[in-house]
Amino acid sequence: MAEKRKRVIAKKSIITQKIKEFEKVKMFPVPEFKEEDSDEVPYFKVKMAGLDDQVQALHLSEHSNRLMIRMLEMVKEGKRIDYEDFRKQLYYDDLHPKTIQTCNIFQRCVISPKFKIGEVMRLSETHPDLVNDVASFALGVEEKKENGN
Repeated sequence: MAEKRKRVIAKKSIITQKIKEFEKVKMFPVPEFKEEDSDEVPYFKVKMAGLDDQVQALHLSEHSNRLMIRMLEMVKEGKRIDYEDFRKQLYYDDLHPKTIQTCNIFQRCVISPKFKIGEVMRLSETHPDLVNDVASFALGVEEKKENGN
């Protein structure tokens, strides 16, 4: 009778080596802050976000879907939907938790230059794409740009 062999997906040594090679701190180009008389593009030194941030980002991204399912069930049952209540649940009035989380990730993960949370909140008003892009970069979910666009 043939002896059963263990299936190995990857060797522990290979996984350990890949973990050691993984860059925990990366440089993020910030052309928005490039000085007019300089050819040099400034960079933010950004550390990668932790697992807690990953889980919270996933939870917040699913919130609108959970809300829509709840609203569709109300429609199916013939219940009246209060527009103001629906809007508050969807947009959280003035400041959405996803915005707060994005600013927190930006503030914690940008190592250099260091920002205070108030500065990040103001930056999110003036340069929202920058704050979102850096947070996405830290979470490892930045969009891949094709053909240099």
